[in-house]
Amino acid sequence: MLVQRLRQQGHRENVTSLSFSADSLTLVSGSDDKTAIVWSVEGGCVFRRLTGHHSQVDNIAYSPNGALIVTSDLKKSVKTWDASTGACLDSFVLEEYMYQLTFSPDSSRLCIRARNSSFIYDVQSHKRLAVLQRNTTDRIGLSMSHQGDRVVTGTDTGRGVKISNVATGQELLTIDDGRELLTPVAFSPDSAEVLATCVADKTALAYDSRTGQLRRTFKLSHLPYRIAYSPNGDYVAFVGRRGSLEVYGARSGTFIGKVEGFGDNADIQKAEFLPDNQTILYFFGDIRESLRLCNIYDLVRMR
Repeated sequence: MLVQRLRQQGHRENVTSLSFSADSLTLVSGSDDKTAIVWSVEGGCVFRRLTGHHSQVDNIAYSPNGALIVTSDLKKSVKTWDASTGACLDSFVLEEYMYQLTFSPDSSRLCIRARNSSFIYDVQSHKRLAVLQRNTTDRIGLSMSHQGDRVVTGTDTGRGVKISNVATGQELLTIDDGRELLTPVAFSPDSAEVLATCVADKTALAYDSRTGQLRRTFKLSHLPYRIAYSPNGDYVAFVGRRGSLEVYGARSGTFIGKVEGFGDNADIQKAEFLPDNQTILYFFGDIRESLRLCNIYDLVRMR
């Protein structure tokens, strides 16, 4: 029903981004029509519209505590909204184009990923705390630890994986074991491990986030460009180009199943686990036409 409402009663133009609340009761969508809409997932109705952007809303994030929504647009404007009232609490313009908005799990910090740098903000004061700068012009990827105290970054050309202090930007650990490690990178939900991709043999590698020791290898059929963990850390999904989505046991490295067959031009734009730890939401192209759900147990039965 919600997908139908997105098509017929929601945005006037393409839907470009979405984010679920932590309890999965509400969903916020961003669009080329310069607005964001907060929806009731169960009823499929519009709770409120967030207006004020002067360009396409291309990134969106719901805070884990459900209190805030952050949006950004193509004109580099960032806005923070009260999720319950729709009031705009803060607005500023960043000096770089943004690719990703991420809250720390405790909702106290916001991380904004630009092309080759990341900006950390305090959510309450709206002050910038740190800038994480890689000495490269390459595109970077990032993930924040569950405690919100560390962030892992990697590049798309294999210049090592670095873990830094969120508050100060100080580098804490570099993982460089001779492999060409690429983005995407991701902290496990318990923050004990970080995942990175090795292009040479199409694997994902899990390292100890404190020591950098290799713990586990995932042998993939496609190089991923997105990684999603289930909230409880039991599963990890790797999203590849051309509509490929592979799911593994996060602690064992065991292959569970995959979703594919959407055609060469059907790149999955985003995938995330819902709070039930077994349902994956994903979409490719225009969300209004391609919002999909799959269940872990269905993948097992399809093997």
